[in-house]
Amino acid sequence: GHRPGQFAFVTFDKNEGAHPFTIASADRGDRTVTFAIKALGDYTRRLSGRLAAGSPVRVEGPYGRFELSRADPSARQIWIAGGIGITPFLAWLESLQGESATMVNADLHYYVRDRATDPFVQRLQLLAAALPGLQLHFHDQKSSPVTAGKLAAISGAPKPAEVWFCGPRGLGEALRDGLKQAWNGRLRFHQEAFELR
Repeated sequence: GHRPGQFAFVTFDKNEGAHPFTIASADRGDRTVTFAIKALGDYTRRLSGRLAAGSPVRVEGPYGRFELSRADPSARQIWIAGGIGITPFLAWLESLQGESATMVNADLHYYVRDRATDPFVQRLQLLAAALPGLQLHFHDQKSSPVTAGKLAAISGAPKPAEVWFCGPRGLGEALRDGLKQAWNGRLRFHQEAFELR
């Protein structure tokens, strides 16, 4: 099994080798995992045309420590996803369904290029609807860009907080610096570095 927020190395073609992808589902105990893969380069762009149902794949892992179980329950939880960086949070939200639904008290900020065409918006809304302590915020790249100041205003700086970020490295670094300043150092910032090369 895996813990929500972890990643695995996946081999779709033995000639290409393994590539890291975040697991976008909670462990349901049925030996299945879900990966949401964005076409970011030549390899991932070609995948959808080369894979078919029943294609053999090799999954190695899980790895990583971007895990909800490591969150400090006494700190304000601020979760930030940029684009495909939503995948570990999808797994987190799935894992919180049912008995754990009342355990979460967090703001999830999802930074998208275009909310109207984003493939994860509906799934996020369904998962969030079952979690009364989760506030879901969408930030369209063009009409509502996310800034450290905006996040601080929404999330109530300077109460002690813990930020979990997965998305483009540059956005993460800018938000980290701005949020640490807004919180006067009373903030822990976890960043998933998914740009392994």
